Amino acid sequence: MLDNLSLMGPDEDELSLSAAVSSATLLPACAYSAYSIIVNIMPVMGKRAALFYLTRGSVETIWIPVAIFAFALIARKVDDWRFYALTALFGLAACVLASMRLDLYQAAVYVAVALCCGLSAIKSRGY
Repeated sequence: MLDNLSLMGPDEDELSLSAAVSSATLLPACAYSAYSIIVNIMPVMGKRAALFYLTRGSVETIWIPVAIFAFALIARKVDDWRFYALTALFGLAACVLASMRLDLYQAAVYVAVALCCGLSAIKSRGY
């Protein structure tokens, strides 16, 4: 009876898909931040200021979620436990950064990404 219960639960494809979907929830906020930088800052302060904000000023709000989403998609496509583990580590690091900024929504999404990718890594590894 207990052996049947241990086999129940989401499979690896469902976990990797949920990691990609949960990290995709940050992409509209990233697009809005990039759009507001280009539309609001570039006309007033010039191209250099917009380039500064896109490359240095908004790394936490734009590029980290995009990188995590890209790694989640690559892990799903390649189906290798190392990519799932790397994405889980990136999710944990991003969660720490978001909690330091007291951004609870992003921290919760990063925790979901880290959990889903960690479970996908465990399932694809075969433990």
